[in-house]
Amino acid sequence: MSSAEDSKPFLADDADETGYDSPSCDRFTQHQKRPVNSAWRKYLWVVHAFFFALNLAFLTYNIGDVGEHIAPDQSVLKQAYSPARDAIQYTVKKEMAMLSDNLLIGPPTPEADQAWEELERPFMLRISKDEMDRMGKTSLALKDGSGYIGYLETFHMLHCIKSLWKSQHTDHYGSGHTTQPGHLSHCLNVLLQGIMCNADTMIGTYHWSEGGAIKGKEMKDLEVNRTGHRQCTDFSKLQSWANARALEFDIHDTDKFLRTLEPELEL
Repeated sequence: MSSAEDSKPFLADDADETGYDSPSCDRFTQHQKRPVNSAWRKYLWVVHAFFFALNLAFLTYNIGDVGEHIAPDQSVLKQAYSPARDAIQYTVKKEMAMLSDNLLIGPPTPEADQAWEELERPFMLRISKDEMDRMGKTSLALKDGSGYIGYLETFHMLHCIKSLWKSQHTDHYGSGHTTQPGHLSHCLNVLLQGIMCNADTMIGTYHWSEGGAIKGKEMKDLEVNRTGHRQCTDFSKLQSWANARALEFDIHDTDKFLRTLEPELEL
């Protein structure tokens, strides 16, 4: 007959003897381990909290810094609106006309005068009240109630180029207001601002003139290569948009144009 002691499981006995599975041993082990685990957990939480706060601080700073560059005051954005934006489309051009091929800056001829007249035709534009409101601007109203007078800065810059061109041919055109030093200085400033605002990012390159590298590599032997692809405004579309709202304006009969305007500032 087997005794009660023989009925005890072998593994249980072995465990009891070693003390690993005894209740008192479990309590002792847990009591010894708990403070160590708790300390590590607290340490890790502190580290995580520190780095989270650090990342949050950097994120807040970067958002604020970017906002200063891409989110200007809303009133400024409103004034930067232009109804001509709807007419802006971009194209890529490669060829560039040589000076001798450009009628607009060649010698004075009836054909050149006609080309300039057509180019400058939409200098004075009709702007609607809604467009004025969106720009946050005021202007003189047209007497017929159709809108307000305005101009597109592009055509102002073209006018300045024409003035500089005519100043080279005073023997043909004479010396008028547009060729006076004060007006030419104004035009240079207008063109400077326009170029810096709408910077052309096409890269020009250089090469040696024929035999230049052999002759000693002097600066006079460097030739510029201005050909290449550049992103351009589709000017014909912009001009069509402007022509559709152009006001009749004759530089030789400005009184006629002035009679179309209300005497007082409106809006």
